[in-house]
Amino acid sequence: MRRTKLRWVFAALAVMTVVAGASPAGAEDPDPRPQRPPVGDPMPPRTAPVGEVSTEDLPAGFASWAALFAEQHRLNAVADRIEAAGRGDGYAGLIVDPENHDVRLYWKGALPAEVQSAVDAGRRSVPVQVFQAAYSADELRAEAQRWLDSGHVVDAYEKADGSGLVLGVAESASAGPPQLPGGTRVPFEVEYDQSAEVPLNAEPSAADNAVSATWWRQHDQSPYWGGARYETPGSSCTTGFAVTDNEGYPGFLTAGHCGEPGDIVETYVGDDLIGKMWSDWDYQDIALIWAFSNVEGRAYVGPWHSNWQRPINSAASNYVGNYVCTNGAASGEHCAIKVYYRSPSDVTIKAKRTKSGACAVAHGDSGGPVIAQSTGAAFGHGIITNGANGEVSTCGYGYNGEKLKGYRGLVFKGLKFALGHFGATLRTAPYHS
Repeated sequence: MRRTKLRWVFAALAVMTVVAGASPAGAEDPDPRPQRPPVGDPMPPRTAPVGEVSTEDLPAGFASWAALFAEQHRLNAVADRIEAAGRGDGYAGLIVDPENHDVRLYWKGALPAEVQSAVDAGRRSVPVQVFQAAYSADELRAEAQRWLDSGHVVDAYEKADGSGLVLGVAESASAGPPQLPGGTRVPFEVEYDQSAEVPLNAEPSAADNAVSATWWRQHDQSPYWGGARYETPGSSCTTGFAVTDNEGYPGFLTAGHCGEPGDIVETYVGDDLIGKMWSDWDYQDIALIWAFSNVEGRAYVGPWHSNWQRPINSAASNYVGNYVCTNGAASGEHCAIKVYYRSPSDVTIKAKRTKSGACAVAHGDSGGPVIAQSTGAAFGHGIITNGANGEVSTCGYGYNGEKLKGYRGLVFKGLKFALGHFGATLRTAPYHS
């Protein structure tokens, strides 16, 4: 049944190409991909309830997650300006924890004049503290790479305060701390019983011709939203953020391991045609879906079976200490997830639930949006790729009643980074209830 359907789709695409002609003028397509028809008229927007965020595990001192994220956004704006002033040789890290209500900059040596100016300007709106660091981020990153190359750890990363490294090992504490051949050059702390990072795609659904008269996470309809379940011939994953690509076509950002360029993309329930995988970057595990119909700057929120949504306001940076929510379509929404690592240029971010044993992501959530919800809208932070920090059994049950295999932590790719790589423009939407 599926093979017949795919043959029909490819044939239809060939006819569309002959009839509609070439891509927009000036578009270059060096890959062996078909030319695309002119961009069609957009579908009208649809409305649905705006989902509320659970107050479970909400840090003390905040009445709601919206209040926490509003404070975080205020602090992040100042951190963005400080980082834009330059990451010199002495830069160790920035910590932006809304629970502290301040921005903390760690630097080895004297601050360059331009960074000091940014700090002074930031202090006019939020508290900014500057601390001396024992090591720079570059020094710690080089030492972390030595540990990773040794094969004795499953993870190694620098602390944002410049004091040393954190090492993740698979063994229990009874095995003792790992030993680096040749000796270590910086202090470290060890997290035991850690698992290697795991891609979060799942198997495609079995033959499933279920029809739904309305939209929900497992069966989205045009104009499509982020946070919906989709499948390719080899995987099932979650749509990320709605975008306009660099040739003017509608699409979604998602995880690179969810498919290959040319793969047909269908809804998880009903096998309705959404589009196709258009471009990917395997090394950074990001991809771009071309949607044949229109997409809207909204994302599903709430549980795996919801039709709730949240408009996307803008793309936001990530900092150690930030809180985020994941919105994979397999396991639904999870908040109280705190960032503990951020690579240079906000490319790779690692975060985990503040409560031990709690669920952050599960298989099938790959590609889904990482957001920070605010009153009426949400800031986009990244794209889910991997599970980390150990398996948990608290992700519940998904579609078809299957017990979900989940993880306390995750790895995600920064939204600003992914948009920049593909030359895509984030689609946003106005708030309405």
